[in-house]
Formats: sequence, structure tokens, C-alpha cells
Amino acid sequence: MRIRILLFSFLVCLGHHLHAQLLINEVSAANYSDYTDNFGENEDWFEIYNPTGAAIDLNGYYLSDDVLEPTKYQVTSSVMVPAGGYRVIYASNRNTIVGNNIHTSFKINQRFQEYAVLADPAGTVVDAYWLEFPNQMNHSWGRLTDGGATWGVFNNPSPGAANVNGFTGYASTPMIDVASGAHPGAVDINITSPDLGVTIRYGTNGNEPTVTSPVASGPINIANTQVIHARAYSSDPMILPSFMETNTYLINEGHVLPVISISGQQLLTLLGGTQINPIGNLEYFGVDGQLKDEARGDFNEHGNDSWAYDQRGVDYITRDQMGYNDEIHHPIFRTKDRPSYQRLIIKAAANDNYPFDNTAGGGCHVIDAYVHSLSQIADLRLDERSHEPCIMYANGEYWGVYDVREKVDDIDFTDYYYDQGEGEVDFIKTWGGTWYEYDSGTCFEWDDLVDFITTNDMTDQANYDYVKSVYNTGSLIDYFVLNSYVVTTDWLNWNTGWWRGKDPDGDKKKWRYILWDNDASFGQYINFTGVPDTSPEADPCNPDNLGDPGGQGHVPVLNALLNNEDFYNDYVSRFVDLSQSYFTCESMLSHLDSLTGMIAPEMPGQVNRWGGTVTQWETNVQGLRDWITDRCAAINAGLVDCYDVEGPYPLTINIMPPGAGEVEFNSLEITDTPWIGEYFGGLDVEMEANGYGLNVFSHWETNNHILTDYNVDTANFTFMMQDTITAWFVTETSDIVLDVEPAGVGNIKFNNTLYTGLPTTVTAPEDIELPMIAIETDQFWGFDHWELDNHALDPSLLEDTVSITVDTTDYITAVFVEKENYVIEINTNNEDGGTVTFEGTEIDDFPFYIQLLAGETYDIEAGLNEHYSFGGWLLDGILFDGDLNDLLNSFYLTGSGTITAIFIEDENYEVTYDVQPLGTGEIIVDGTVLPYYPYTEKYYEPDLTRSLEAKSQEYFDLANWTTENNSVSPDTKSDEISVVLTANDTIVANFVREFYGYYLPSAFSPNGDGFNDIYFVKGHAIDVSFYSFEIYDRQGRLVFETRDIDQGWNGQGSIDDGYFAQDGVYVYRLTVQSVFDNNKEEVMGNILLTR
Repeated sequence: MRIRILLFSFLVCLGHHLHAQLLINEVSAANYSDYTDNFGENEDWFEIYNPTGAAIDLNGYYLSDDVLEPTKYQVTSSVMVPAGGYRVIYASNRNTIVGNNIHTSFKINQRFQEYAVLADPAGTVVDAYWLEFPNQMNHSWGRLTDGGATWGVFNNPSPGAANVNGFTGYASTPMIDVASGAHPGAVDINITSPDLGVTIRYGTNGNEPTVTSPVASGPINIANTQVIHARAYSSDPMILPSFMETNTYLINEGHVLPVISISGQQLLTLLGGTQINPIGNLEYFGVDGQLKDEARGDFNEHGNDSWAYDQRGVDYITRDQMGYNDEIHHPIFRTKDRPSYQRLIIKAAANDNYPFDNTAGGGCHVIDAYVHSLSQIADLRLDERSHEPCIMYANGEYWGVYDVREKVDDIDFTDYYYDQGEGEVDFIKTWGGTWYEYDSGTCFEWDDLVDFITTNDMTDQANYDYVKSVYNTGSLIDYFVLNSYVVTTDWLNWNTGWWRGKDPDGDKKKWRYILWDNDASFGQYINFTGVPDTSPEADPCNPDNLGDPGGQGHVPVLNALLNNEDFYNDYVSRFVDLSQSYFTCESMLSHLDSLTGMIAPEMPGQVNRWGGTVTQWETNVQGLRDWITDRCAAINAGLVDCYDVEGPYPLTINIMPPGAGEVEFNSLEITDTPWIGEYFGGLDVEMEANGYGLNVFSHWETNNHILTDYNVDTANFTFMMQDTITAWFVTETSDIVLDVEPAGVGNIKFNNTLYTGLPTTVTAPEDIELPMIAIETDQFWGFDHWELDNHALDPSLLEDTVSITVDTTDYITAVFVEKENYVIEINTNNEDGGTVTFEGTEIDDFPFYIQLLAGETYDIEAGLNEHYSFGGWLLDGILFDGDLNDLLNSFYLTGSGTITAIFIEDENYEVTYDVQPLGTGEIIVDGTVLPYYPYTEKYYEPDLTRSLEAKSQEYFDLANWTTENNSVSPDTKSDEISVVLTANDTIVANFVREFYGYYLPSAFSPNGDGFNDIYFVKGHAIDVSFYSFEIYDRQGRLVFETRDIDQGWNGQGSIDDGYFAQDGVYVYRLTVQSVFDNNKEEVMGNILLTR
């Protein structure tokens, strides 16, 4: 928020310098389909306006989307902005200039609240506009009049022309009080707006609201799953309709998978088979039924053959130009950490759909996702479409079991994972024909590489080394091994993609493969590639003999590389390693069960919507399990038939002691032992042992194979027969004492563990190079050297960061020496005058003493309180870099000294307010009651008028005001006065006691005429807690008594019978006491009652 405020302030200041210069006049990052550039594309744009009478050349000017980085892109050729005219800039990320068409090296993301920035050739910002709020689709922000200061919205933008017919803004987006998502029962929703003078209209299930839609004037009952769309329309003709709020309510659905709700006016037309690109909303709900994110974009068909099925897939693209979101911001896939996605594939299992796949075996609704996720868990050197099963609703209608997939053939993918962005990727795809999906300008080099491999001798190591430098041969191996293992029948001439990055700072700069559609696997669906055998017994080398499906050289390249001994061994070993690990029956069936288990609870809904039975689906899945089981059994024999290998032979690998380390056996990573499997004879093996923790490799032990050196942790040999191989680890350690001198001034980090509270003894593994670092903990002490008895340090005893190879015990001391330092005193002549901040920290107690390192520069700053000025710095032993009168200063420390900040108080006078006697009243100054007395206030303004009021406590009255130097008005006797303050003074409000006394009338007439009907005792300063009044008749009977001075006698008779007293004379007795003393008085007398 602070950055925004600073930027806003910057733009406000900028506004004072906009005279006679170029201006940004109109901006649109919402150009979805409105305005095309010279390449025929709808790009972000902003318009520069020249209000002057002469043309201005943009050559040398800078353009940017970040006001803090204004020189992102520089115009490098002459492009004129005509006098009184315009020039449109395309924020297209093309980084080129074609004629007068400037294309920047950046785009503008309106959801990121970016900028359009123009800076002059010196890099000084000339004008900038902050897209604080997004536009709706095909709208723009612009000055309401060309060059004017007021900006607004244009629903008909005018790039390159005058701004006309603008609006002040949008109505606020409506708010719905009930969250979208899963609800166990019906809900009532209320749709409101913070705006005045708006009408909210709503639609349901893809019917987006218009001016004729129903009005949301009260609660709306949602009893069944549906989508609500709401938009606000203002009565102000200068305010455009709001953005649309869309909420999906899933009523009593009970799903166990994430839910995707898509809605839009033409979505059902698309899902009905018409290949259009409708606009709509997408909401993503987690397994908890809560909304994770939502966006608006466009949809298109996904699938070819499967598009003939009633349950169709779609591709979705979030469009920032629509103003709702730039991506779905949620980590959708459990196998990836990517936080957001612009493009998503929403598949209904494609050609493996159940119930629509009518080919042999029937649909399992999982095969494509299974192959891709199998590749991911095996960590194959491929790029897969990550997969997450889900349920899809379309316009509130249940649409069945789907899986959302990550799009691989997308720059967002290559950029996020590998830092290979737009313009830095060569991406080739074959699907019937072949084309360049992305071309950095060097895609043609693929054909050159194919020619090189197929026309040169790959047994020549130099040739093979070149190939490996530009081609990820491991990716080629994994691509063929996987597709061969699962017997894919729709690849090479279809569904094949390969790519490389060209950014030297990015990853994956060698050609590598992706997975596309693998639903035609395991003998399922149609054999489009012409694979000779689609059964589980298919030879693993069948792909070697396919010729060149698709004509892009993948098979010829494979066959040429197989002539190289290293590649051949890598290829066959990889086949073997995977068949002994991730491609075992146990692993593959377990993975299949995990995927089918996720969708099984949702399959009743799928068959209710689209047909079939759950039993038939389960039968189809069992058929897939049987196929995989048979494949596992047949693969070993197939490898022997295909390649020059023998066996397979039993192989056991042990790690001793268990858990002490791991063994890498070709591409197998073995951690849990004993590992029992099979391996083929005739294959070269690369084996390496790595210890965990303090464990170090000791030696190898084999039963049948002979190693060159059993004591080296790496071993290369040719596997020929059954064997048991054991990697032995030992933990040989020595005790090392770590210490620092003097104590408490440092720590030691030994073997990546920090040790404090030294000295301490650590157990160190022997014969391993271990890192050791001396760490300063006291800034006044620095490392000097190491001291030890039995070891050498690399590079020397004088370096704080060293390595040591332990072979015996030792006592190691890190020796520190005190750095030159001094104590300085910081003070001020008046703590009330201001603040002193030293090195960014305000000092709160003076004098302040601090110990500092010599040879460093330190900052000190004085801050002024109101009514004080700065009198400069007073120094003793310190030399400032700047003027002594500067508030902010710095100094280079060479010795002890004193720094004093001098604060000079402005001219003032003090007025003391008092009350006498204390506690008898209070003074109100300008409406504020003073908190205590005497109270002194300091004034800096001359001839200041103050309004005073004396407020007495009960039983006291103001006697008078007294002053020493200032006069009061109207007089000293008035409770409220005014005083003109010109000098020091003491103003006293003097209070006196009220007169103590009482009065008893001699007669009264209680005849109901409203005059003198009740007999009261009247008085002043009477202590009511001791008051007593009694009245007796002539016979001595008590007819009235009270202890409440406010209660009088109404002339009634005896308190016992309540009759009206007769006219006559009555006797009273009064007991009273003054509030000022403890002396009671008792008075008796007569009262005449006459009616």
C-alpha cells in the first residue's frame, strides 16, 4: 500500500509538469477483438498525444509498463507524433518497429495494475497512467478530452483519433451474501450494491443479465444447483454497467472430486457439437466444495474423434482483456507446484470415454491420464499433461466425470518450469501434418539434426557427442520405451511433439519430447500408426521397425543412434530398469487402482447422465488390468528377442547396514533393501554408492562379478549372471572439541551444523572433507585465526571458511581479536525540542551512550517538535561530513566524542490557571475542562484570545477572577469571560461558600387552587443527610414527617388515617445542619393552616 501511495504522489507531482509535452491520452489492455495492429493481432495499446504545434520525434524515448522501471523499451528509430496528433503504441512483446508501428518488449496486464509509461531520452518520466482498475472487454481508459486532466472509460475506444463520448466509470460489481460452492440444502441469497441509484438485474444458468433481465429486489431462493449472474445498472448516464458477478450454487450434490462449473450464453451450443469459440466463466471448486478461483475467457472444442461423442471436452483460455482475471490462481495439480494457469484442457477421457468408446475393450475413462501420470511418477525425461479428475457442470447442468489437464504446448508451461519464454522456444508438432507451434527462427535445425544423425556414423564418438550436445537422447529413450511398453497406436504420425529452449539462461536447451494424447494405448481404440502387434505380447522393438511415421525422422534417428554402443546400452538398460521398478506389475496396477479409485464414487453419476452401467465400466477396467498383467509377463522375453541380451538373471542388491545409504544401479535408485529383481546379461552397468549422514562407503561385495576396485564407491562392469551385490558402509568417527577464544564472541558451523555455547564436543566422520566456518556473534570481535593440534585446514589457518578432513581427535579453537571501537555520547540541550535518530533508531533517553566500530560511517538525524527550531550540532571529538546546521548528517568514526543536538524554543509565554480554594470549582478553557490545578499552558501566538468559564462545585459560587498581567472581559465577576493573552500570567477563579440559612413560612392554604398548596422548608447549604421535619396537631399527634427536604406537607391529617387536617395552628419541629460544619440545629414554631 505504501508503494501505491508513493506512486500516486509521483503521478500527482507529474501532473504539474505536463505543459507543452507528449501525453499518454488513452490506454487499453482489454483489446480482445476490437482493434488490430499491422500484424492483424489484437494487442494491448496506448496512445500518445502531442498537444503542441510541432511534430515530436519519439526516437530515443522510452516506454514501459512499470513506473519504477521506466526504461524497459527504447524507441530506436524515427517515429513522429504529428502536431496536435496521435501515435498508437502496441504493447505486444514483439520488440520491433515496423514503419511507424512501434511494438514494445512488454505487454500490459490489467489485473496486475500495471502502467503505461512514457519517458524522455534521459529516462525521465514524461507521463504515466496507472491501470488501477481493469476495463471490461474492448473498452479503454482515456482522457475525457484530449490532453485533459480527467480520465474516464470509453466503450468505443478511438486509438489514433480524438477521445469522444467517454464515461466517468463503471457501477460497482454487485455483492452476493451467500458464497458460491457446495451447500447441503437450499439457500436464500441477497444481491446488493454499495452504489446509490443502481438497479441490479440477474440471470441464471448462462443467461447473462441485460437491461430487461429480472430485478434482484429481495431474497432469491436457490433450491437446486444453478448459476447466478448479476450486473448493476446505474441511473447516472455517465456510469457504465458493472462487471458481472457469477456464482454457482451446488445444492446437495456430494461430490468427492473437484468441481469445474462453466457458464455462458453459447456454451451448450459448443458442447452440443458446434465448433464455435464462446465466451464464458469458469469457477474451480476444491474437494471441500469451496471456490478456489474464478475467471472469464473463451472456450473451444477439444478432441477430434471424441468430438463425435455426446460428452465432449473443451479447451479454456482465461483472457485478461475481459477484466475479471488473468489466470486461475490455484495449484490445481497434485503433482506440480505451479500456482496458476491461464490455459486448461478439460477432457472427458477422449477416445477412452465411458460409455462412448465402443471399440474392443470399451472405455475405462482413465487411460490417457494413466499414461501421463505414470510417466510423471517414474520421473521420465518427458513433459506430460498433468492430470486431476474432476466433475464438470455446464450452465448449472451436471455434465459428468472429466479430467482437467495442464497444457504442455504453451509458452506459459515452458516459461514457468524452464525459464524459456516467448520468442525463445522452438516447438514442433505432428498431428497428421507437421507444423511449428512456436518458432524462435531455428526450428528448421531439427531437419538438419535428423540429416546429421541419419547420414553420419554414430559409432564415431565425436559425432555422438555432438548429437548429445543438442539432443536430449534420454528423452528420446524414455519416449520410445514408454510408448513401446504401453503399445501406443496413435503416435509418431499423430500426437507427437518435441521442443527446445533457446534462452541461454534457461533450462532444457536440447530437443526433448512431450506426451500428447495416449488414450490409444494398451490395445485400446484404433491403430492409426500401423503398429504390427497391439497385444500384450508385442515385441518391445516393434517401434524400431515402423519406418518413419509422420516423416519427421524419429524412428530413423533412433535406429541410427542404436548403432552407438553407449546409446544402445542406455536404451536397453532403461527398458530393463523401468521394467524392474515403475513398470512392474505391482507398481503399474497399484497406480491404476489409485486413479480408478478416485473416479469410482462418481461413476454412478456419469452413467446416469450418459448411459452404460457401473458394472460394465468395472469390467472394462478389469480388462485393462489383465492386459497390463500380461504385458509385465511378456516384456522380458520380448527384450531377449529384440536385443542382444541374455537372461534375465536374478539380482539382489543389499545395503549394509540397512538404511546407511543408497545404490544407483544404472537408472535405478535403490534405497530399501534387499532389492530383489532380474537383470539382463550383456548390459553395461554403472553403479554408485552414496552414504547417508555420517555413513561413508566402505567396500563392495559380490558373489559372481569381479570389480576393478572394491573399495571405490563407483563401479563399472558388464552384468553377465545371477548375483548378489552388497554395498557396505561404515561410520568411522573421531571426537572433535570446538571452542572460541575469548569465550562468547563467536560460534562455529561444523559440517553444516551451527554450534553455540562453546566449548562443545562433536562426533565427526573420518576421511570426508567437512566444511567449517568461524562466525562472529559480537560485532566488536573479528576472526583472526584457527588453532588446532592434529589437522591441516584448507586453504589456511587464517581463513574463516575452511575445510577439514578428520582422521583423529583434535581440539579446534577459533581465535577472535577485538576490533577498534569507541564509545560516543549523544545528547540534547532540550529533550522537549525534538528527536534524535541514530542509524535509523530514535533515541528515547538522554544522554545516550553507544559503542561503535571505528572506520565506519554513521548517520544521525535531528527531528523538530512544534515551536522549536534547530540550532545546529555541538561536537566534541567528532567531525561531521556535512554542515553543522543540517538536520541529517553523517560522520566517520575515528575516536570517542560527544554529539549534542541544539533545539531553540520559539518565543512564548506561560499562563497558569488555578482555583481557590482547591476543589471548590473548575475552569473551562475554550470548551475543555482543565484536568488539574494549578495547570500551566504555554502559548506561542501573540494576542491570543481565550474563552474561560468558571464552574462552581455545589454550595459554592464564583466570587471573582484575578489576573496579574492580562485584562478580562466583561468583568471579573462573570462566570464566563474572555481574556486576551499577551504576557505570562496566573489566572485564578476564586470561589466562596453559599450563605447557610433556612426559612419556614408562617401559614399555607392547601385548597387546590395551585397557589401555596404545599408547605415547604426553604434554605441554602443544608446537609440533606441530617435533615428532619415533623408537624404535630394541637393534641400532640404527629400528622406529618419527612427526611427529604424536597418533600412538603399537603395538609393531610394524621399519617395513620390520612384525613384532611382541620384549619388551625400546628406545631413544627425542624432539625437541620450546615454542609460546612457538624453543628445541628433544632427549631420549633407554629404553622397556620387555612383553606
